[in-house]
Parts: sequence; structure tokens; C-alpha cells
Amino acid sequence: DRQTRKEAFYFYQANWTEAPMVYVVARRLTPRQQARTEVKVYSNCAEVELFLNGQSLGTVRPDAVRIARWPSVTLRAGENVVRAVARGAGREVADHVQWTLTPGPSLSP
Repeated sequence: DRQTRKEAFYFYQANWTEAPMVYVVARRLTPRQQARTEVKVYSNCAEVELFLNGQSLGTVRPDAVRIARWPSVTLRAGENVVRAVARGAGREVADHVQWTLTPGPSLSP
């Protein structure tokens, strides 16, 4: 259990270190069954750009506790690559995760 760093480790890292860092949250939540999701990224950089399957979803400034949010991201069926890129102290830092969307059964009557 202690071999794997939990998300809290990266949250504190974003808030307590000066070295540029970026971390995509909820990386172990796969497979996913809902196409629409919120993507959160911990970062101590001024701006973070998010990419979904190579397409930019825009740049966001992290809030006071160093969380950048994209509230309504739609995943496609199958494999999805989520990549966050930030720049700080003259260098680029990036993190990526791979989520698999396996839609659940329809809830319509």
C-alpha cells in the first residue's frame, strides 16, 4: 500500500514545493462508465493546458489551493489519453493518464 503515492501526496507537493509540477487526478479510476467527467489537475504553475486525445481543451489557471479544473470533459468510447502540460521556471512539465470508457447499460425505460 505504501509503495503507491496517493493523490494527497501530489496535492501537498503542488502547494508546498517550488519546483514546477503537474499531476492529473483520478488516474486510477478506470475503466469509466460515464462519458462526461470533471478533470482536475494539481499544479503549482501559473497555467495548465489540458489535452484529450491530442486536442487542446484550453488553458486554466489553478485556484488558491493549486487545482485546475475542466468541469465538463466528454470522453469517447474506448481508450482516451488525458495529458496536462504546464510551464514554470523556464521548463515544461507534463503528466498523462489513459482512461477507458466502457459505457454502462442505458437507464432509459
